[in-house]
Amino acid sequence: MSSTSSTIGNTMEGGGDPIAMIKKYPGRTKTTHIKEHGGSKEDAIGEGKNDWKALFDAYDHFGGTEWFIVEHETSSDPLKTLKACIDNLHKMGR
Repeated sequence: MSSTSSTIGNTMEGGGDPIAMIKKYPGRTKTTHIKEHGGSKEDAIGEGKNDWKALFDAYDHFGGTEWFIVEHETSSDPLKTLKACIDNLHKMGR
C-alpha cells in the first residue's frame, strides 16, 4: 500500500517526530509533502530549522519515497519562494 503523507510539517506541528513516523511505517511515504517547519513562515525548504540530511536519510532508507511534493503556503512572492525551494533541493542532491 502506498500513501501520500505530509510527514514533516503536520507531524512537527502536532509535536511528533517525522523521522520516527517514517521508520514506524516503512514503505508508506512513496510520495510525501515536504516543507520547512520551525522558522519563519517565509522560509523556503533548506532555509529553516529542519534537519534535511536526517529526513532524506529516513525517506531513502525507510520511506520508499519516490516523489517529494514541495508545500509552501505563505509567501509574499510565491514563485520566487518556489524557485528557492527547488534550487535548495538541488543543492541537497534532490
